[in-house]
Amino acid sequence: LKLVKNFKNDSRICFTMVGKPSKKYDKVIRELDSASNFKFLGQLDNYKVNDLLLKSHVLVNTSLSEGFSNTFVQAWLRKVVVISMNSNPNNILTDKKIGFVEDSIPKISSRLNFLIEEKKYLKFTAEKAYDYAINHHNIDKELNKVVELLK
Repeated sequence: LKLVKNFKNDSRICFTMVGKPSKKYDKVIRELDSASNFKFLGQLDNYKVNDLLLKSHVLVNTSLSEGFSNTFVQAWLRKVVVISMNSNPNNILTDKKIGFVEDSIPKISSRLNFLIEEKKYLKFTAEKAYDYAINHHNIDKELNKVVELLK
């Protein structure tokens, strides 16, 4: 929500927040309701999240509790770049150059500004993320491995 405040009414970017509603953030969300570039959708099922990701360019993950978020793979399979504040499982994002780890709101803001300005770099990173997901998280390939293990 602090990130949204940094870009409030900036026509270059639109934020959609998804997640379980929390009384802790109700007041701030209500304050941001007037922002022309912010929507809070609450908790969504995976089908709706996937539809939303199809229309997105960047996923910002600020979770403190997730290790390897399913949304990373969901995003990569839809050519969406991931910016993570707290999670970089096995350094995948940084080592494979398929996303970014930024540990503060100012750094995420700076990264978003960079990606808005450098659309070719955004597209290049999104393509690398997609290739990585296809090669490492393809259900057909992984299912064959499971079947072999069970034999």
